[in-house]
Amino acid sequence: MSQPMGARPSSGGPRSLMGPDTLPETSALPPGTIPRVIALFKPHKVGLSIVSAIVIISGALSILTPLLIRNLIDKALFPASELPNIDLLWKISLELVGLTILGALLGLWQTYLTAGIGQAVLRDLRTKLFDHLQSLSLKFFTGTRTGEIQSRLQNDVGGLQTVVSDTAATYVSNVVVLISTVIAMVILSWQLTVVSLIILPVFIWLTSVVGKYRRRVSAATQVSLADMSAITEESLSVSGVLLAKSNGQQAGASDGYRKQSSILARLQVKQQIVGRGFFIVVSSFFSVLPVAVFIVTGYVNTGGIVITAGTILAFTGLQTRLFFPLGQLLQSTTEISSSLALFNRIFD
Repeated sequence: MSQPMGARPSSGGPRSLMGPDTLPETSALPPGTIPRVIALFKPHKVGLSIVSAIVIISGALSILTPLLIRNLIDKALFPASELPNIDLLWKISLELVGLTILGALLGLWQTYLTAGIGQAVLRDLRTKLFDHLQSLSLKFFTGTRTGEIQSRLQNDVGGLQTVVSDTAATYVSNVVVLISTVIAMVILSWQLTVVSLIILPVFIWLTSVVGKYRRRVSAATQVSLADMSAITEESLSVSGVLLAKSNGQQAGASDGYRKQSSILARLQVKQQIVGRGFFIVVSSFFSVLPVAVFIVTGYVNTGGIVITAGTILAFTGLQTRLFFPLGQLLQSTTEISSSLALFNRIFD
């Protein structure tokens, strides 16, 4: 492994020369980053296999629910005989309750496994990074600020916790749910499915743009955190305090810290705005889509093909099951994209 962090002179001021609105010029990742990330998960193949099985089973169960709802509406509550079929109503209702309970238990088990695997990966990553730092020569430590070293070990690794413990598993789960939901939608009505899927290219493009920008913001934020750690270490150590008091530099040190803190605050606001703004646009758009389903249903029924009330109700529910995971999937994509910047800093 190469040095986990580049050596930088400690004699100058804060390393970052970026203004508050300046981001790294490129978001490209070194070719070896993703294989090295995958290698971190290899010791946990068994656990990952179990999680994958749970995700597939959960996806299969998600197909059954809307189909049962359609039968409950069209055959149990409002059958052709006009009188509710109570026996069938109870049967379908109990099946729906059973599926809900089973899905909740599987979700709980999945969370337990993914959290355990994620924490184990972070533990191994911290330990390997710490051991590697101890093996480096004294020249590395004299040329690198202590605060920056601590930032790599604490801030960068800590910033991966959510992604490693939750986001990656959620991403895979949402992919399975997305595929199974599309299958169920086609079974209910291929015409309505076409209308619902027509917006996918737009969101794929939007995800790509947002992901690249958010990764740049994430990289700049971690650099700013490292700068703040270095300034704190240099200014508040015994030698730093003595030097500042001897030369009357307390005001200058405070001013430098204040400027770096302002840069960090603006970068973190950018992170929040990009993520939240993207989510608002997606959720607002998805809220309007059921209207398109109602309009298309009217035209289809006029043409002689009957789409029942149960089908419409089940389909609009599936739209939520499609677009909510899709929204999460797009959000997870930006989070994973951002996390690659942290992995890149750690492996650097």
